[in-house]
Amino acid sequence: MKTKNILLIIFSLLTFATYSQTEKNDSIKAKSVVKEFKVKFKNFDEFKNFDWNKLKKVFKDNHKYQKISLYFSYVNTSKVDNTITKDDYTLKMSGLTFDLKNLITEVKNDFEKHFGLIEKSKN
Repeated sequence: MKTKNILLIIFSLLTFATYSQTEKNDSIKAKSVVKEFKVKFKNFDEFKNFDWNKLKKVFKDNHKYQKISLYFSYVNTSKVDNTITKDDYTLKMSGLTFDLKNLITEVKNDFEKHFGLIEKSKN
């Protein structure tokens, strides 16, 4: 009788151990994540008229601690000397999604500072 009980217990434990090893697939579909946003401008007026609200919409589904990068480039396609600058200019700002408002402010300030200094030096 003891042997039967021991075998029954061993068999039960093996059965429970086998069923406990099954894996449930409870995968969660992740939303799309935007990590980078790049824009090229051919003149400073395009930058001034840029719709910043659309940029906020691009990152709206990101987790607030998702690292993001913003790239803004001025590409001088004109060979005329009276353009703002002859050189191309690229700015990269990185941060977290929840800090997007401050990143936008920094981008605006940097571009205005950079191109404002060039315009003043030409006068």
